[in-house]
Amino acid sequence: MGSGASEPASEAKAICKAALGRKEGVGVACVEEQLLKAFRKWDSNGDGSISVVELGAIGKKLGLADASVKNLMKDADVNKDGELSYSEFVSWLFQAPYLKKYFQVLEDSIFKAEDEYKALLKKFNGTEDYKKKEVLSAKMNDLEVKTKTDLKKELEPLLRQSFQWHDKDGNGVLDRGESVIFFSNYVSLLIIFIQHILKRYPDPAAPEDQMKKLYHYLRSDERHDQAFSMIDVKGKRSLEEEDVVEFLLPTTRKYSDVIDALLSATELKIKLTAWSWILP
Repeated sequence: MGSGASEPASEAKAICKAALGRKEGVGVACVEEQLLKAFRKWDSNGDGSISVVELGAIGKKLGLADASVKNLMKDADVNKDGELSYSEFVSWLFQAPYLKKYFQVLEDSIFKAEDEYKALLKKFNGTEDYKKKEVLSAKMNDLEVKTKTDLKKELEPLLRQSFQWHDKDGNGVLDRGESVIFFSNYVSLLIIFIQHILKRYPDPAAPEDQMKKLYHYLRSDERHDQAFSMIDVKGKRSLEEEDVVEFLLPTTRKYSDVIDALLSATELKIKLTAWSWILP
């Protein structure tokens, strides 16, 4: 997948917080409407883009240094024309550097484990020697344990960093607007992750249009609300860090429940041994 993301800055969080405002959205469409309003407001001359001068005016109101504003513009201005288009503006605000790292680690670990498992299984099936089969079976079991242990060790810090990155106002919880951005990012990266799995390990029996169906299914506000409700175990209409980590850390039963809820109504089936390991 490749992260390719620069280290996130607190200044970017401040801009995102200002764009979202205090109104709590009820879905992706509502949040996008808030961002569009912010973009139009900050585009003071109405030319359809935000210049470095206009971004500087925003930064000044937020108490950001000129150097910080220039660095933000450099990061967000993808085509390097000196201005931010609406698509660049939204992509920048919806960036998820730690979630990208999370899925990269998950992908690399699963691919590595799957390849190692298949190599061991091939040896296992290719011998009639009982002792050799016993040794190979033990190695396959050890591989599963090691994969789970390593994933937990590497992914938990990334989930915590991602939570803190999406907590734009730094109050220790994700409110509805912040959670919409979090789950929108999570689902977008989950879809890419699954695409990579299916490309590397194609399933001839799978429907050709399954990814298109999956995309529309997962991007719906209904999916976001369901995931939000599952993790909001205390019913506070906000998400706490420990709950997010508990539900989105692979190898846990609650992670399995979330993934099952997201994929259960689709025709998608991932037939990978390493994938099944993280869904106990």
